[in-house]
Amino acid sequence: MAVKPIGHYAFNAVASGGSNVVVVGDGNHSAVATVANVATSSWTASTVVSSGSPNFSGVAYRSSDGLFIAAGNSGVPPITGVVAAISDAALTTSNVSIWTSAAPSEEVGLNSVGLASDGVYFGGNAGVILRSINLTSSSGTFARANPQPAAAVPLTTTFNSIRAIGSKLFAVGTGGVILSSSDGQTFSTATSGTTNPLYSVMKQGSTFYAVGNAGTIVTSGDGATWTPIFSSLSTSNSSSNLRFIDYLNGQFVASGNGGLVLTSPTGATSTWTSTALAGASGGTIYGVAYGNNTYVAVGGNDGFGAGGINYV
Repeated sequence: MAVKPIGHYAFNAVASGGSNVVVVGDGNHSAVATVANVATSSWTASTVVSSGSPNFSGVAYRSSDGLFIAAGNSGVPPITGVVAAISDAALTTSNVSIWTSAAPSEEVGLNSVGLASDGVYFGGNAGVILRSINLTSSSGTFARANPQPAAAVPLTTTFNSIRAIGSKLFAVGTGGVILSSSDGQTFSTATSGTTNPLYSVMKQGSTFYAVGNAGTIVTSGDGATWTPIFSSLSTSNSSSNLRFIDYLNGQFVASGNGGLVLTSPTGATSTWTSTALAGASGGTIYGVAYGNNTYVAVGGNDGFGAGGINYV
């Protein structure tokens, strides 16, 4: 296990695909390593877009055309959404290539990227969800996927994560909000069983999972009614804010503040174990990816120390 500090800012998201692993973060910064070299110090730091200091909070890899897509905010008032894209081939040729950026006409920050069969979705602040049906490595246009968000959630809602799961789109955010949609336009609210902010959502087998503040883990069998669960480590992780969950390499992986990583072979209440990543105990792990037999965890020390990449 190793930590690679790359500046005094946080890396907020990581995606693995094609030949590369990409992390994005605050201050217009990214880092790239080839999949074959993720477990070494062979990461290259670079800016994402050609000017400004936007903060990027989400990144995803679209395998259909080999495109990495990042989302964030402009970093300076008035805050606007920023989307950047680059092909895996371009990164392989030169991993310091400048990404192509687009500025959606919304004065809200964007927090996550969700890939669906009918387009790319972006979860944002102020109850906004955007969709692009024509995003490429060189251009794209954007429209609100929810033209009347107030009909489903308060306008103060921040969507922290958006993800296509099966035939539905799920978005989670502040106040324990969980929305689902079959068409990306009409959203239904779910009963999450918590008012804690939620930050990540996924499904494995027949069960949905979402995680959030105060060690919150909620599960659902149908995506509509959710039940809070707590691992057997509830005493030690009940105060930890969880930022990520996914099913990687045959196990559930969740992460959060204090350098915490939780793992479980089944997701059942009594099966979670915890690890505090060496060198990251003072920070937050915002995302984890897996490739070439290596887990990559990214995060930062909340502005008080160097950001870093963990790999094991």
